[in-house]
Amino acid sequence: MQLNAGNTKLENKIIAEFNKWQLAVGDGKETNISPNSDSGEMLIKIPDQYIAHKYGEPIQKLFEVTYPDFLHNISSHEYLRSRAILAPTNIVVDEINTQLLVKIPGTLFTYLNQDSINDVGDDDNDFRSTFLVEYLNSINMPCIPKHELKLKGQSLDIVGLYLPRVAFSHEHTYVAISRVTRPEGLHILIDSDDCSSKNITKNIVFEEVFYNLPSVDN
Repeated sequence: MQLNAGNTKLENKIIAEFNKWQLAVGDGKETNISPNSDSGEMLIKIPDQYIAHKYGEPIQKLFEVTYPDFLHNISSHEYLRSRAILAPTNIVVDEINTQLLVKIPGTLFTYLNQDSINDVGDDDNDFRSTFLVEYLNSINMPCIPKHELKLKGQSLDIVGLYLPRVAFSHEHTYVAISRVTRPEGLHILIDSDDCSSKNITKNIVFEEVFYNLPSVDN
């Protein structure tokens, strides 16, 4: 994602340093503070200026720094679509949505996906009985929409990064930190087992993925 230009030389210097850090994370070049880690997996230290330090409930803290003065801006489309809360798994996203929905005035609507199977052959086919509707509705995995989607009249964008567990896939960390267009827009809350926030997370980059990419100079 392209970063916005600053208004002063100092701002542009900060933006350039932020961009350099982003690319280092994406390329797997950011300093690995755990040199004995497995190939492709490393531990990196997040600069303190991007850390949202937790005091109390982590989702509430991240919400406060991401959506300040929320109720006064809830009708502003620009306010809502310009910020986001990101999380590594559907389960964590559900936890965030559940807590944030109660902050939005209005009636809660629930929308369900299609849970029937078409084109399964003749009536004697046991496909329908093999895959029960309850089973299909319980599937919760990446790249497949959930059976149940909820909203309260507002479609919230997602900003910031909540990590109650480490990233687990190639360039997960980079994809998250590259969503913002200015350094001060990044707020990362890394939750630890002792209920405190920290500034160390896993960065997974498999360099072999880049081996066959065409050069930008060609």
